[in-house]
Amino acid sequence: GGGVGNAVVAGTNGNFLIAGLCQNTAGQAPFLLSLSVEGEVEWIERYPSPEPFFASRLLSTADGGYLLGGAVLGNQPNDFFLLKTGPAGALLWKKGYADERQPDFTSLCQSPDGGFLVAGHTLWMQDGNFVRTPYLLRVDPSGEPLWEETPVVGPLSFAVARDVAPAPGGGYFVAGDVAVDGEENNALLMRIDEQGTVLWTRNYDAGYFETAVALLAVDEHVAMVGHNESPDWLQNVQGLLYFSEQDYQPPVGLDEVGTALTGKVYPNPTADRVWVEWPKEEGQEWMLVDALGQIWLRGEAMESGGAIDLAGLPSGVYYLMAPSVSGRAVWPIVKY
Repeated sequence: GGGVGNAVVAGTNGNFLIAGLCQNTAGQAPFLLSLSVEGEVEWIERYPSPEPFFASRLLSTADGGYLLGGAVLGNQPNDFFLLKTGPAGALLWKKGYADERQPDFTSLCQSPDGGFLVAGHTLWMQDGNFVRTPYLLRVDPSGEPLWEETPVVGPLSFAVARDVAPAPGGGYFVAGDVAVDGEENNALLMRIDEQGTVLWTRNYDAGYFETAVALLAVDEHVAMVGHNESPDWLQNVQGLLYFSEQDYQPPVGLDEVGTALTGKVYPNPTADRVWVEWPKEEGQEWMLVDALGQIWLRGEAMESGGAIDLAGLPSGVYYLMAPSVSGRAVWPIVKY
């Protein structure tokens, strides 16, 4: 047999989890694989189903377990699945979801109450015209649906949701893209409340045909990462918004005019501490946040640089938000 991994997260004990689709003589099934820091296989769980799905998203949940999400393969009654496991991969529940508009699954996040928000997009008829809208489904901690929304966004009613994240103060941010005319897309940022009602939307134009594919909410700042078809690739959105070039390989550190920084963060990955070099700016501070936006460390910017001790932090991926000459910069840091 063989398999394809499509999502990875850091575990709670220094391990790494990979989710995807495997195939053997019994057929296709989603899987969850745990690897040690050295890359050795700790365990693997397969989840056979009459409706196999490709796990394209993997989330570490607040209870120490994991949530897999993905689209159903082939012509099946359901459009996508969610699968919840315990810390060692034991299946807790699995649920399929269907809608007459046949939504495409793209992303998910955990809610403060332990439930989840699922995002995607769907194509349907409104007043005799096709519209493409974000698809948002809120479920409780057991996967039972609470509400479903398909907000119509943009002048052409053509928009796609590609990532979601809890918003500070309640509700959620939704990132994606929206058609603004027949030839151009803009990156889209949308905020909704706890019931899925749209509070506001913003479009961001960095040249031509922008798409936001991931976002991170930290305090009052929102970082959106994506791509476009132009060399212009950074804007300010209450903080930081940058677009990578089409090769999807942004520099490790970027300032707010899209220039690669001369500063350094090393060693990276690290087991205990990193040394950071950046220009000093009075009155500014650095923050270390995780992928869910939780602040783990913060401090005043140091003259020319200094050490940051990560020894007491769980293993995983963090983001160092630090001052630069022209504003803020972001470096990813892997702690093992």
